[in-house]
Amino acid sequence: MHKANQENTTLANQPAPASDPFSAWREWVSDSERQLNSFFNKLMGSDRYGQFLGRMTDMQIGMQKSTNEALTRFFTSLNLPTRDDLAALNERLGAIEEHLQAIAATLGTSSEAGSDAHGAQVATPRPPRTKRPSAPARGPR
Repeated sequence: MHKANQENTTLANQPAPASDPFSAWREWVSDSERQLNSFFNKLMGSDRYGQFLGRMTDMQIGMQKSTNEALTRFFTSLNLPTRDDLAALNERLGAIEEHLQAIAATLGTSSEAGSDAHGAQVATPRPPRTKRPSAPARGPR
């Protein structure tokens, strides 16, 4: 019986469980997160990690370059423009537009809507301006 009394005393000395049933789980998650952060901070602070990251970056750049070259050859074989071709075309088109704007400024004309090929304004037909409303159409009676 003496042993049973010791167990009761030991259980009595333990703190009462908290009203939050997930407090132990939260504490475990917090401790685990702290340990993992410490581990990864040590890992990422090492020279080996920096070298590994450099090699991975070099490998990714190499793969990207080889993929770009392969796609360029593929598009060329299909007689389709590549990205570089489209970029060059875009630059040329921009230069042509700038030249056209300079020519238009020199001639004193603008490329607004409503001007014909010679630069003269084309009048758009407008309804007559009268104070009286138009008479309603009379149909057959």
